[in-house]
Amino acid sequence: MPWRAALDQFLPIYRIVRQTDQYEIFQKFMLCLIEPIYKQLEGMREDSKQRHHVVHKTLIASWACRLQHADCVKSAMDYWQQLISARAANPVPPDLRAVVYCTAMRNGKAKDWQLMWELYCNSTVASEQRLMLQALGCTPKECLLQRYVQLIFSRKSLIRKQDALLVLGSIIRNEIGYRIAKQYYMQHFQLLYKYFWPNIRELASLLVHFSQQMSTEQELQQLTVLSSSRLLQRHTSRSCQRALEQAELNLAWRKERLLQFIGCLNT
Repeated sequence: MPWRAALDQFLPIYRIVRQTDQYEIFQKFMLCLIEPIYKQLEGMREDSKQRHHVVHKTLIASWACRLQHADCVKSAMDYWQQLISARAANPVPPDLRAVVYCTAMRNGKAKDWQLMWELYCNSTVASEQRLMLQALGCTPKECLLQRYVQLIFSRKSLIRKQDALLVLGSIIRNEIGYRIAKQYYMQHFQLLYKYFWPNIRELASLLVHFSQQMSTEQELQQLTVLSSSRLLQRHTSRSCQRALEQAELNLAWRKERLLQFIGCLNT
């Protein structure tokens, strides 16, 4: 699928540029790029007649809402209001739920986050629970993200251990959540080590998640310290090396290509 191939290449650039003052330029470019196909796929409307490829529609909607496309965000928030007002079946189209849930958390209030948490706690469908867990990590509110990290490791946690990596991954992909999760990792490494034991590869895989968001000298230095742990090196030296290589690649691109890339967007 050409669009998936193209957007997969833009994703690491998006992660780097959103940390800079040039993000608005990139955002406008991407919105112009996506607008025609978004309209062609009828935006966030449910495709009841299955005229469009499901994965394609979901991909474009996901990017549109991530870039704060006005119609996408409004439609997602409308679906969210319908959901929390519904007394029967979920009114959100199944293929758009991941997009709607995340967008609602990204643009909603603290009470919306609490409602999503309650929906998760009351749900009995595993696939739906996983979508909600991922969406909860989309909030930009620091206090909620800090609470969410702590909920994972609380003694009576309602988050299953097999979903801990899923939750942490969603928090790390969040620009604000990334900093909170990184700090928690650095300050509570022993706790994390005991929690994930004996699946230490899962703990090491978090370094790869972190590295995808890193693009500065300071972050590379932090990653070097984190990955040098003997406990990790003993079991997962390959994951540690992979994380370092990714961070180095991001740093090199930011130093050597970022300004040139933004210059091309301005022409």
